[in-house]
Amino acid sequence: MASITQTAQKTWRVYIRKRGYATVTKTFEKKGDAVRWASLTEADMVTGKFVDVHKEAKTITVEEIFKQYLEEMPSSIKEPKQQAIKVNALIKSCDFMGRRLDQISPRDIQDWRDKRLKKVSKSTVNRDMNTLSGVFSHAIEEWRIPLAFNPVHQVKRPPNSDVKRDRRWEQSEIDAVLTASGFDPQQKPTNLRAYAGWAIAIAIETAMRKGELLKVTAKDYRPADQYLFVPDTKNGENRKVPLSTKAIALLDVLVKGLKPTDKIFPLSSSWLAQCFDKAKLDAGLKDANLRLHDGRHEAATRLSEKLSNVLELSAVTGHKSLQSLKRYYNPKPADLAAKLG
Repeated sequence: MASITQTAQKTWRVYIRKRGYATVTKTFEKKGDAVRWASLTEADMVTGKFVDVHKEAKTITVEEIFKQYLEEMPSSIKEPKQQAIKVNALIKSCDFMGRRLDQISPRDIQDWRDKRLKKVSKSTVNRDMNTLSGVFSHAIEEWRIPLAFNPVHQVKRPPNSDVKRDRRWEQSEIDAVLTASGFDPQQKPTNLRAYAGWAIAIAIETAMRKGELLKVTAKDYRPADQYLFVPDTKNGENRKVPLSTKAIALLDVLVKGLKPTDKIFPLSSSWLAQCFDKAKLDAGLKDANLRLHDGRHEAATRLSEKLSNVLELSAVTGHKSLQSLKRYYNPKPADLAAKLG
């Protein structure tokens, strides 16, 4: 029968003693988790399904799980290289990586969170927690690692870490970065840096994500039907991005001389980000809060002025819910006031 007691550290320890089995014990941060685990474990003992994972957990470290994830990354990850960079960074920076699975607890995640918040923003910590949680969940669900629960699920996220971003591009900023990158709408890019300007120009016209721009090939461009086909998007679906006359004119220049399977933007995500940052600095824009992804915010807001029907707007931007679309719609109060009269 199970007994549950509170420890001096305010955690909850479960002891299960049953004939035919060695004593099983486990500690939890919350009493509810302890009760649930005790109930399920006793039920498995009765049916003969119980396996003492505690013993196995003493031989596996958190780092080993994360390294296995790097080797067997889920196919559902859209940008595996970027995900690998994030996971490797966490392996190097998280103090708890050396802990065995029978030792890892929500308190370890809390301590890491609080330490990390002293160095980076709340939103960055929130994204890091998403990555940590994703690895733990995958290991529990797919590999059946000996963990009773995902430790990240028991830890509060930094407050206001998911605040809607309302940074918009000013036209003067767009023009400055385009000039600094060497953008010429009549001339195909001759170096990687110039692609930063082209990415901005097309993103403003289409509201495409950076990952979508870097994925499309020459054969995905369908000027006769006025759309760009994007396979397997972030939402897990294929989509057709409607193209304005200006977008078609730009893409006509970009695809000139390309083979059908050639990528329209022949560079990696990290290279594009570096090219953008360099152009931004050369343009005299030292605002660290200005990001390449803000082009999608600006595009969605501009497109909303042409497409007042939210269903039509979401069809262009690729958002599956109104809530998601609202995060990218950032009208200026003065513009709304002008419409009110």
